[in-house]
Amino acid sequence: MKIAIIVDGKSDKPTLDILAEKLLSNRSPKPGRKFLLLPRGDFFSASKVSAQLKFLHQAHPDVVKVILCLDCECTAPEDIQPQLVKVQEEIRHDHPSLNPTFVLKMHALEGWLASDREAVQKVLGAEPTAYPKPENECKPKKLLETVFRKANKEFDYMRDDPMLAQEIDIESLCRSSPSFCEFRKAVEDP
Repeated sequence: MKIAIIVDGKSDKPTLDILAEKLLSNRSPKPGRKFLLLPRGDFFSASKVSAQLKFLHQAHPDVVKVILCLDCECTAPEDIQPQLVKVQEEIRHDHPSLNPTFVLKMHALEGWLASDREAVQKVLGAEPTAYPKPENECKPKKLLETVFRKANKEFDYMRDDPMLAQEIDIESLCRSSPSFCEFRKAVEDP
């Protein structure tokens, strides 16, 4: 049994894999995870998503759930949701056994990671300067770059995103990031 997580950024896979591992740590048996990269624009095309799901199901018939995880990228969720609901309805009709579900990252993966300030502090090795709520920031990667720079460190998302994920406290993150809770629900629901 596997969960497939389809992402829109190459750096998302190792980081979301760490977070998914934490979310599934108490599950027995623990489902495997398969990650696929899909260009952002393809998430809005039912035929392109459906083609990926068909390929996925043929190559990995043990996949029982698909989570499509997409950055908002400075777009209000209410502007994206109607398009994604249409795509989700079509692909659920075509692939009911995979129960495909969309989850929006606010506004990018770094919005989730920066929401756990204690994890940021652990990775920085210093108390970060005060910063606004990351999910409200259009460019949370820029926010983390600024926080790291103020601590005399350079933020490298390919290196630091997985490090932050390792330090994340799931309960703390869920309290401060409602969109992460949607991802949690999608991963944990049997």
